Amino acid sequence: MAWYKTGTVSVTNGSATVTGSGTAWVANARVGQAFALEGAGEQYEITAVVSDTELTISPAYLGSTQSGQAYAIIPVVGFYRQAYDALAAAVAQWSSYAGTVLSGLFGDGTAAAPGIGFEDETNTGFFRKAAGQLGIATGGVQRALLSSAALQVDVPLTGTAVTQSATDATAGRLLKVGDFGIGEDAGPVVADLDAHDLSGFYFAYGGQHASAPAGTNPFPDLGGAFGLMAGTGTIGAATEYLWQVAILYSPSAPVMKFRSKATTWTDWEEVYSNGNLIGTASQSGGTPTGSIFEKGSNANGNYIRYADGTQICDVRLSSDSAGAVTWTFPASFAAAPQVGATPNQDQARFATTTAGAVGSVNFSVWNTAQIRLDAISTSLIAIGRWY
Repeated sequence: MAWYKTGTVSVTNGSATVTGSGTAWVANARVGQAFALEGAGEQYEITAVVSDTELTISPAYLGSTQSGQAYAIIPVVGFYRQAYDALAAAVAQWSSYAGTVLSGLFGDGTAAAPGIGFEDETNTGFFRKAAGQLGIATGGVQRALLSSAALQVDVPLTGTAVTQSATDATAGRLLKVGDFGIGEDAGPVVADLDAHDLSGFYFAYGGQHASAPAGTNPFPDLGGAFGLMAGTGTIGAATEYLWQVAILYSPSAPVMKFRSKATTWTDWEEVYSNGNLIGTASQSGGTPTGSIFEKGSNANGNYIRYADGTQICDVRLSSDSAGAVTWTFPASFAAAPQVGATPNQDQARFATTTAGAVGSVNFSVWNTAQIRLDAISTSLIAIGRWY
């Protein structure tokens, strides 16, 4: 190791103090090293490094008083000095950690300056927000907080811990907003109604739409879309217990249909309400397809049709002494109905009808002398079937 000779010194006979000029002894001199004036034979032991410009030596200076003299500090400990310096620095640093980091203890910190951070990003790490609360921060902002009561997460969750698609049914994954149609304005589109076995909220297209799904459509004549709710369950060893509810979007009144499956799907059944209880009764192949009731009236009277095919017509007409009066039904029957006629008088009167047809019937009102009477108000009712 090189001798240190920077600067000059002043010494006084009988004094242990050495004064330097242009020296830097704190970094370059050590207790135990040797001090000597250039050209002098005596060497002195350094006993203290007081400052960059002051040393103490032993014994006290024996020569004559001098100033501005060249000198040398001799590292008599050689490479051991380097080891000593490194060890001393390490001891000092580790001593500062002894009661904290090295014992596993850290300061509480904050979100902006976490107690456990990183050299290149000191505002990212862990901090103790309060008793029993562990916070996680990135960029100086709290992102999560764990306590004995809950885990608070302040950033959106991603990765395989959450569902990976709108119909991801992987067990243990968290459900994102919008998956299975929950929390979104439109759920996933169903491609096959009969094969669909996932619970949730969806939508599909009617049978007349270009994107109509496969399977039995609840609205085969619809060209638009409808909403679909679906559910599933397991009973015993069976896993194919399913149900579906389809709701037709309508500006006037919604139409709801439902079906279920144990081993095979049932037919779609319509749910009736005050919106579709009374409307147009219709049928297809003997199966009702419209409202439960249909009622109406015209110049020929009133009628009511039932979804099961029953039809009732009624009217009040006046008789004619000149001959039978024809009543044309307000709605045609599928076959000649049963017709009843009742004169609206408290005298002895009776009414008769001829064999009716699907669209009309003739009636007359008589007295007990079997004389056809004129202008007798008569209530007529016809009961039959419209399909």
